[in-house]
Amino acid sequence: MSSLAKGFILHGSQWSYRILRPLPASESQATALFKAKVIPKDYTPGTSSGGPQLPKWAIIKIASPSNENSMTLNRELKAYSFPTVATSQCFRKLYDILDFRTTAWECLDTTLAEVEYQLDPSTYSLILDFLKATLESCILLEDLSYANADIQPSNILISNLNTDNITVKVGNLGI
Repeated sequence: MSSLAKGFILHGSQWSYRILRPLPASESQATALFKAKVIPKDYTPGTSSGGPQLPKWAIIKIASPSNENSMTLNRELKAYSFPTVATSQCFRKLYDILDFRTTAWECLDTTLAEVEYQLDPSTYSLILDFLKATLESCILLEDLSYANADIQPSNILISNLNTDNITVKVGNLGI
């Protein structure tokens, strides 16, 4: 599995990505994950960090070199080549394809697998947002004659939990 040192900078077509730390992965996960700070391509230390459209963080995903993992990544990237997938708010955003195994993705705060169930009104809001994102993703993929075969709590990404502005997105399209 690939390893990137803290501080290493990857250069993409849109932005550059400074590796901050590796992220834990499940044993079944065939990718290495890293949290990275997004920096403008023309970044010079001590200067502005870019415009408002510049995201703060990214997830760098490096597929293992096995043929099966390369095929899985290729299927996911093919799905993101469709404008309806690339622009939909229900899917995590693909920021960059850095090389044949390395991609940069939108970073959200947590996954549904990491959220502890609590009996309160915010849980109902989360459930509704989860259902909306998941069902919308299924409909969009069905229109393209695809299906996501990997919907599971660890692939449901969440930001702004316990606020009035919860974001729920589907990640890791196992189509």
